[in-house]
Parts: sequence; C-alpha cells; structure tokens
Amino acid sequence: MSGDVNTTLTMVLAIATLACCCMPLGIVSLINVMNANKAKQMGDMATAQAKNKTALTMAIIGMVGGVVVWTAVIILQVAANSHF
Repeated sequence: MSGDVNTTLTMVLAIATLACCCMPLGIVSLINVMNANKAKQMGDMATAQAKNKTALTMAIIGMVGGVVVWTAVIILQVAANSHF
C-alpha cells in the first residue's frame, strides 16, 4: 500500500464522535487514529492505512448510533410528555 495516509478528517470525526455522539466508540476511534499517525511517522503506511480505516469505521458507527439513540430518546420524551 503506497501513498500518503490522510488522517485529518478521521481525527476530526473521532473528536466529534467523542464529544457529541458516542463516547466509547469515539475513544476507540481516537486511539486508532493516533496509532495511525504514529505508524505514518514511522513510515509504516500499511499499518497507518489499516488503523485509519478502523478509526474511520468506528467514528461513523458511533455517529450513526449516536444519532439513532438521541432521536429515539427525543421521540420517547415527546411521547411521554404529550397528553392525548
């Protein structure tokens, strides 16, 4: 696997997931993207790309899961407070 591994977007998504959506998956994503950066600095592009892909996957799963959970919570709160 040749070429440069861009971890900037993955880092942003990991931090957003950590702060807003799903903390456990955000932590996993952040750790993986930091490991990808470390592997990239050491010249191990194959490991960097694999870690970056894992981090991106975890961030996306965390964001989607967070949105689903928060939407369900809001719907349940509205349903519980409405008086039909």
